[in-house]
Amino acid sequence: MDRTVVDSYRYLLIVMKAALGLNTFYSDKYFVVPSILDQYQTALRDPVFYMLQKRIIDLVCLFKLRLPSYTKEDLYFPGVKVDNIKVDKLVTYFDDYLMDMTNAVFLTEEEMKKTRSDMKFMVRKRRLNHQPFKVTLDILSDKSADCIVRIFLGPKKDHMNRLIDINMNRFNFIELDTFMYKLTNGRNTIVRNSYDMHNLVRDRMMTRDLMKKVESITDMRDLLVKDLRNYHTGFPTRLLLPKGFVGGMDCLMYVIVTPLRLVDNVDINLLDMNRKDIVRDFRSTVFLDKMPLGFPFDRRIDVGNFFTPNMKFTDVKIFHKKMTCDMKTRWNRWVLKDYNMVDRTPMDSDTYFVDTDLNMKMDRNVNLTDM
Repeated sequence: MDRTVVDSYRYLLIVMKAALGLNTFYSDKYFVVPSILDQYQTALRDPVFYMLQKRIIDLVCLFKLRLPSYTKEDLYFPGVKVDNIKVDKLVTYFDDYLMDMTNAVFLTEEEMKKTRSDMKFMVRKRRLNHQPFKVTLDILSDKSADCIVRIFLGPKKDHMNRLIDINMNRFNFIELDTFMYKLTNGRNTIVRNSYDMHNLVRDRMMTRDLMKKVESITDMRDLLVKDLRNYHTGFPTRLLLPKGFVGGMDCLMYVIVTPLRLVDNVDINLLDMNRKDIVRDFRSTVFLDKMPLGFPFDRRIDVGNFFTPNMKFTDVKIFHKKMTCDMKTRWNRWVLKDYNMVDRTPMDSDTYFVDTDLNMKMDRNVNLTDM
């Protein structure tokens, strides 16, 4: 292939961002002036950013459509059967999260001279969360072998409460967890906790707490490995489950167990969790297994050759728990607490008076009994 053609496709996203970001400065592949779409603080609020990302993903999906469907030999694991899938009750809810916004507050010259701020400015925000849950898998095997277990979650019905065709629905399945496991002869029971699933990160550490740790820590690598690991590449634990319904949202959980197809000439040392020179986890299933991301939903499904004993679908429901603290209660609790509305109500002493019982302005010439 011509080298010029390769360079044209390599920087496609950069060119699209520069063109749609209305970047008027001169830039080339060695010098790029960032536009609105190149700044994460502004790009994440721009719908064009997500349209560009979807366009790039569509190009990959178009390439996948040209590939043949997986055969039964690609999916089948002889001697292995997924016997049962047990999932705890899935419940989502919104909880209150405090964000430290002290660094965003404008300070006076006198306050800027202080070495430490004597004020904490916190912002309360509601974020989606879910209750911890476990997925229990019962796998029957007639031999001992290394395998890859993949767990997917996807919708079962559309907005019209109709079942969705598997080929139309395969892009909606999200890979919750993927891990390696060594099967033994007989029944194998695997229990996976929601917080232990791969590549998940907790809430980010606040800047104030981070500064305290930096001042007291002796080895910076310990901080990067223990507290900041995977923060640039991990997926938020809160968003592992979609927001459910009060009556339950019908979903499908899919589990497939495939043999480990080991990649040639791979460095196993990169999978060592105790290494301090690596601040992110390599996906062992991607690093060691030859099968691509999203397998087996990454290609068009041949329904006649798809279903094998080493895979299983199960119905699950995602419930949503309503919070008893609504917006009016939160307003009265956090904003109007100890707030005397009578003293702060503007009034004219000649024409208006403030009724302390009704908390409303009324005309003196109107008889209250006629209202």
